[in-house]
Amino acid sequence: MRYYKIMFDDERSKKEDIVCTSEEDFLEKYEVKQYDLNEGKYFDDWNSNFTFYYNSKEGTKPTDLLANNLGWFLISQDFQDILKNIGVSEVQFLPVKIVEKNTGKKLEGFSVLNIISLSDALDLTHSTYTEIEARGQKYLTIIKYALSKEKLNGFHIVRLQNSKFASFVSQVVKEQLEINKITGCDFLEVKII
Repeated sequence: MRYYKIMFDDERSKKEDIVCTSEEDFLEKYEVKQYDLNEGKYFDDWNSNFTFYYNSKEGTKPTDLLANNLGWFLISQDFQDILKNIGVSEVQFLPVKIVEKNTGKKLEGFSVLNIISLSDALDLTHSTYTEIEARGQKYLTIIKYALSKEKLNGFHIVRLQNSKFASFVSQVVKEQLEINKITGCDFLEVKII
């Protein structure tokens, strides 16, 4: 099976597309850090009052994957339904509020896609990357990903244990998102070893 890095579609974004920003005090209000959603951690006590705002003077059209300042996967109900229909089980849909900051108008049905499945599928031998050191830690900057087929365990959506900022979807997910004309996302095929 083929796999793809899933990301925000910057190339096809339009001026009228909505961009969301979180509340500045979200850490204190909801006790969740920006990168908690990269850890594959299940949330038992998610606060569904977590709110993102958009300004209709800067954009009025919601995409199915909403761009936002936290880099989270804010997905529409249509996007969620596709994942459910495929039988994707290694994720959690965390409901959020999306509110127009001037009028208070709400966009319904959006959730944060929390990817729980983490895999050590990154194949460094066949990937192109650089290593940087910061604050006494080594970090990888991956230029071209190569993933181990055996370690993907047939996941439809996965993050990597040693490169948690990238998310990958199976060919099945990609095709269903495209067939159903889900907007806001782009895909980059990765090498499977």
